[in-house]
Amino acid sequence: MTNLFKENELTELRQGLDRRGISYQIERMRQSPSRTGTMVRIPYGLDIWEAWFFDDGHIELAEFRLTGDVETDGVTAASILSKLHIL
Repeated sequence: MTNLFKENELTELRQGLDRRGISYQIERMRQSPSRTGTMVRIPYGLDIWEAWFFDDGHIELAEFRLTGDVETDGVTAASILSKLHIL
């Protein structure tokens, strides 16, 4: 199988972020046993962007908006899980 990972796209993104002085983190990630790739996490203002470069050549961008609200009182694992409707 041919490796379709778009290294040139990842390099272009990294160089563009470096030129603009925007910090980022790179992590190897596994979405499933058959789907792996490289994630670039970009904290930007109150947002966090995650650009995923999958080994199959697919690229995705997820944008997360942070409200700035931080909950500190009474936080437990159970309270977090209940907010996620996992309990």
